[in-house]
Amino acid sequence: MSGFRRKSRGFMIADAIIAIGIASILISVLGVALTKQSRASAQLAQQREQVRLAEELMTALQTGAAAPVTPEGFKVNVSKMSGSPDVAPGMTWARVVVTRGAHTSELIGVVPAAAVKDASP
Repeated sequence: MSGFRRKSRGFMIADAIIAIGIASILISVLGVALTKQSRASAQLAQQREQVRLAEELMTALQTGAAAPVTPEGFKVNVSKMSGSPDVAPGMTWARVVVTRGAHTSELIGVVPAAAVKDASP
């Protein structure tokens, strides 16, 4: 009877070691996945911030309101598009480009022609 108990204890220890190994592998995979998700979320938030700034600037150009303040680290460029389709008299197509680091967001819309001359904040 004592020989049988020794064998079952050996199997229990082996099972416990395997379970600990599987658990550690799962924890490390989960850690890597959470890190990747966090980085992707941060990048998406930065891109959305760029697009929001471009939208606010385009709206300001279209309505004649004051241009929004450009946050530090952002570069904003507003230019008139040449060779674009005709629009109503006094209006023109404009391109708003917002750059932060290596990421660029671009928005194109119709604005009053006078707004593009002094549009870059």
